[in-house]
Amino acid sequence: MNMYLTHTFIVGYFFTDFIYGFKYPILIFLALFTTSLLLSICIEFVKRRIGFYKLLGKVIDIINRVGGLVPKNNRENDLTEPLN
Repeated sequence: MNMYLTHTFIVGYFFTDFIYGFKYPILIFLALFTTSLLLSICIEFVKRRIGFYKLLGKVIDIINRVGGLVPKNNRENDLTEPLN
């Protein structure tokens, strides 16, 4: 997901000259893919270090309890870990 959300910023705002400096479409694709992948890895590292997935699980629990959708102990899909 991070790669999808960041590739536009890489091409359009941050590294436009770098990405299009390769001139050939396959090289442009590989450069964009590589920079997006590296940025995505960095974002996931930061998300894990700050406890993003624990916070996400708590927010989902609160929403479910308020909305009365699923009791806290009977959740089938635990979103405290990233989906791979």
